[in-house]
Amino acid sequence: MDESAIIHVNIIDYAATLAQARDRSLAKSPFVIAMPHTRTPVVLSPSRLARSEGISRGMSVAHAQRRVPQLTVLHPDPHLIADADRTLSSVINSYSPAVYTEGGGHLYLDMRGTARLFGSPVTSALRLQQQIRHTLGCAAAVAVGPNKLVAKIATRTIRPTGLVEVPA
Repeated sequence: MDESAIIHVNIIDYAATLAQARDRSLAKSPFVIAMPHTRTPVVLSPSRLARSEGISRGMSVAHAQRRVPQLTVLHPDPHLIADADRTLSSVINSYSPAVYTEGGGHLYLDMRGTARLFGSPVTSALRLQQQIRHTLGCAAAVAVGPNKLVAKIATRTIRPTGLVEVPA
């Protein structure tokens, strides 16, 4: 039995990453996804460029705009996210019958017992990462670990992208 058999996939800042995958011109300037028409709008998902300028999730949009005057504010696109979720589900469900989704581009696959079908969990993780890039047009951090917690911490150390295995 594989000791490191949990794969965690983390697509950082999911909504912003999907928006940029759909519209590549967004890569040229910092932007955030924020809920419109709220009393105090907050950043739900910053782009990588916005994040590099010090913008983070949960920050007020007013504060973010003071920090980065050229910041573009986009509304969430629930249809884009729902389509991406369906696509992601169809990709990951072909790898393992045991899948747990946290939403927002975070999911776990239990790869125990699948080595004869797919090869090692690391091989599956690499293939999965490439398939996500091909089908969604965005990069993911992917980690293989002995349990969900270790795999999740590993993706946080390599994000926004990369692949790592943490042996048991």
